[in-house]
Amino acid sequence: MRARIFIKRLTVVFLIQLMIKLFDHSFEVLSGITLRGFVVSFYFTSFWLAVWYLAEAVNRKLREENMALRTAVNVCLAFIAGFLTNKGYELIDIFGFGYDRIWEEIGFFNPELTVGTAFIYLLIFASSEVVEKEVRIRKELLRIKELEKQSIQAQYAALKRQIEPHFLFNSLSVLSGLVYTDPDVASDFIVKLSKILRYIIERNASALVPLKDELQVVSDYLFLLKTRFKEAVNFSIRINADSIEHLYLPSTSLQTLLENAVKHNKLGKKMPLSIEMRQQDDFLVVKNNLNKKKSSVHSFGKGLSNLKQRYELITDREMIIEESESEFAVFLPVLTVKDYEYFNN
Repeated sequence: MRARIFIKRLTVVFLIQLMIKLFDHSFEVLSGITLRGFVVSFYFTSFWLAVWYLAEAVNRKLREENMALRTAVNVCLAFIAGFLTNKGYELIDIFGFGYDRIWEEIGFFNPELTVGTAFIYLLIFASSEVVEKEVRIRKELLRIKELEKQSIQAQYAALKRQIEPHFLFNSLSVLSGLVYTDPDVASDFIVKLSKILRYIIERNASALVPLKDELQVVSDYLFLLKTRFKEAVNFSIRINADSIEHLYLPSTSLQTLLENAVKHNKLGKKMPLSIEMRQQDDFLVVKNNLNKKKSSVHSFGKGLSNLKQRYELITDREMIIEESESEFAVFLPVLTVKDYEYFNN
């Protein structure tokens, strides 16, 4: 890395001294390499490489100072370096090649060379400041983005931890009623429940999961519901099988909606709870008929509120809730593999 930087700076300085020679009629740049030309080139290149590294060290020391002070210091360095460049040329010509007459005409101060090289210094300084500022801004934006991602993931994990005990306590309550009435069904219930809990534990580190995985665990959860409510619960799925492979949802989101529907509605054979799941544009719609319990008239439920917050942390696409006198529907934005890779890495 350092070698690459040195080569780049060497190239820039060498090209600058060639440009200066083009405007100096005492050099015959196009006629070939001369000893004087070689010596002056070596001096200029070496001197300005040293100036470049010196300026870099000075600016590093002044990094915390205000821009006005740093600019003033660099203006002084620019003109000092320009003046020393002029005097270096003069000493080389007088003592090395006997060009006294040229410098007698110029005098003590050569404004063209001094101001010209000082201007080049300031141009490089200004350019490096702009580039460095852009690099700092990009690094800061990346850092902020990473912090935001970590913060979102931490908040998301906290919300997910609210789900697991909620689901577990509800399921254990159902199981307690089966153990004494139907041991065989209770055994199957335990198997299905263990599969669901394993799914929750395995997906705990994942913000998003494939829709196909959600549907698999939903089938086990429906068994738990059917075991308790028999024909009082009906469920239908209308989703294109091809699209299932490419859709993603927050983990346990479908289970949360099923829990919400069961918790806040009366269930019975005469008026069963019918839950429908279908794909509509860029949403997965979960809809059920309404027969609300009195305690649920003014409540959407903790699980549904939790799911809404999780969506707010993941995407700017809103989870939509629609309610009429006879139906309750939740529109879940279906997410892409890009969202999955971002939140699960």
